[in-house]
Amino acid sequence: MKKLLYYLSAGVLYSGGEKTVRKLRCVMDVFSENKNNIEVCWYIDPYMDEFLTHVSRDVRREMEQIFDTCEISVVKTNLPVDTKDHEPYPHVRPKLTDTERELIDTCDAYYGDGSFIAQCFREAGKPVMLQNIDIVD
Repeated sequence: MKKLLYYLSAGVLYSGGEKTVRKLRCVMDVFSENKNNIEVCWYIDPYMDEFLTHVSRDVRREMEQIFDTCEISVVKTNLPVDTKDHEPYPHVRPKLTDTERELIDTCDAYYGDGSFIAQCFREAGKPVMLQNIDIVD
């Protein structure tokens, strides 16, 4: 069985709102339909909790429901300790966490939003598929 890393950017959720939630529901349905053929590991953006405080109550409620009902492995990681040292660019993440390194090593492919982890997969010679929230079906 192949193992796929799925990543949803907190920024994409924040900017796309309900459209991103619709895409996420579609993606989760596809993953559920194929659960016997592929193992999916959903890597949660370390900034997701913070961004969820800034989206509408409806989007936040829908995201919490998706987190609670999804049938795939969910991985959360803490923000790297050294992020504060990169002012004025706190989003710069020059070092991978142990969790991120393990995901890159153990997953066969990447699907999701563009990210530094997608770049690491590409550099490792693994397939990278970028999602488009405007394409739902």
